[in-house]
Amino acid sequence: MPEASDFYSYDPATGHPLAHDPIKSFVAPRPIGWMSTVAADGTRNLAPFSFFTMLAASPALLGFASNGRSDSLANAEATGEFTWNLVPRDLAEVMNETSAVVAPSVDEFALAGVESLPSEVVKPGRVAASPVSIECV
Repeated sequence: MPEASDFYSYDPATGHPLAHDPIKSFVAPRPIGWMSTVAADGTRNLAPFSFFTMLAASPALLGFASNGRSDSLANAEATGEFTWNLVPRDLAEVMNETSAVVAPSVDEFALAGVESLPSEVVKPGRVAASPVSIECV
């Protein structure tokens, strides 16, 4: 029978003594969604989010959560649009490059050297090398 010391418990409201927040490792592996958005001034934003999911199939509903007020969140709220892009293993390294915090005026597609293609319905483009993109309104 397991001992009490075999289990870890903590109250997120009071914190933890660990180097990193353990809540992020409870569900693993976590797929990464690459969200592309466009600011009101036309600046393209591209950022990875591990807190996203398909919420429903009919109607199709995809959501993502931002830890804090990110440029992606601000753009999606302001325009009502974003594009979710699947990140296969061969794009992992370049995807990591887009996780850096940069000024909102920086085109993150250009900064990371990521080729984009126009979306069919929404203004934010899609990652050209991604095998699956979902345009969201």
